Amino acid sequence: MKLPRIEVLWEDHNSNYMDEWCEATPKNDLKPTLVMTRGFLVSENNKMIEIARDIDMDKEQASIGAPIRILKSCIVKRSKG
Repeated sequence: MKLPRIEVLWEDHNSNYMDEWCEATPKNDLKPTLVMTRGFLVSENNKMIEIARDIDMDKEQASIGAPIRILKSCIVKRSKG
């Protein structure tokens, strides 16, 4: 399985993972987390891309490991990795 390498800079949703009460975030501080993902472009449609960070090359039909699916509307920059 020959898959193209890809590098994607994208905006991710985020949350406060603490299980306790906290103050609301000031509106000027509300922003997404900027994430860089590199790997192999496995699948793509008009709404999303799927990137695999690992590929098992020992099998006849390679399986992918740790796939991540990213909404295209969240992509800031995309290039060949």
